Amino acid sequence: MKLEDSVVRFKTDEVYLLATNDFIRAGGEMNILCFDNPIMYEYSALDSTVIEYLLL
Repeated sequence: MKLEDSVVRFKTDEVYLLATNDFIRAGGEMNILCFDNPIMYEYSALDSTVIEYLLL
């Protein structure tokens, strides 16, 4: 199987929902991403969520 066989091209006239963490959203590690659309859902950081779960 070639890489080209599994590549899915995004349609430029469509709107996509992207799930990412706050590190990427904030441009961590010098990532320059264009996020012009609003944040749909925002949750606490993963480490905080795990700690909260363990303390139940």
